[in-house]
Amino acid sequence: MQTSTTYIESDILRQIAEGDESAFHLLFNEHWQNIYGVAYMLTKSAPMAEDMVQEIFMKLWVKREQLPEVENFRNYLFIVARNHIFNELKKKSTDILFTDHLFEYFHEIRETPEKKLIEKEAEQIIGEIIERLPQQQKMIYRLSREEGLSRNEMADRLGIAPNTVRNHLARALEMIRHELQREVNGLLLWICLIEIFLLN
Repeated sequence: MQTSTTYIESDILRQIAEGDESAFHLLFNEHWQNIYGVAYMLTKSAPMAEDMVQEIFMKLWVKREQLPEVENFRNYLFIVARNHIFNELKKKSTDILFTDHLFEYFHEIRETPEKKLIEKEAEQIIGEIIERLPQQQKMIYRLSREEGLSRNEMADRLGIAPNTVRNHLARALEMIRHELQREVNGLLLWICLIEIFLLN
């Protein structure tokens, strides 16, 4: 059954590349609800999510000639959607009311596969940033976040003053936030801050 589905979809992608609008409508009907679900989860706005779905599929149509080269369309579509949604939300990130709304929403949201996927990517990005920290900051950050040690416990283990531990940890967190602002688009930054920093 899986082979048949894969064959049909690849055939549809070829037809779309040739400009077949009816094949494109089939593809849209097959996938739009998944994209809408992700967009709505990330924006908590039905009108915004609907607009994003239209814009994402318009991008696919504009670049339709590339579709036959796609090996896993579901993954390809998710990446296109994710990038578009993050770019749009980055434009909204200066709107205080909008970002406050997102913070409140993500505190309350239940676990979903989409949220877990985004969190996994966020953790990978943060892990790469942590590896670039100065050695002392990296060690203290990991003792705090991974082993759950208190400031005094870290000071005893490392043979330094508690205030020194506090300063190193503050610098580590500040550097991570700064690097996130440089490297991460839109909502992913907010998710990182909520999950990694604000809830600790």
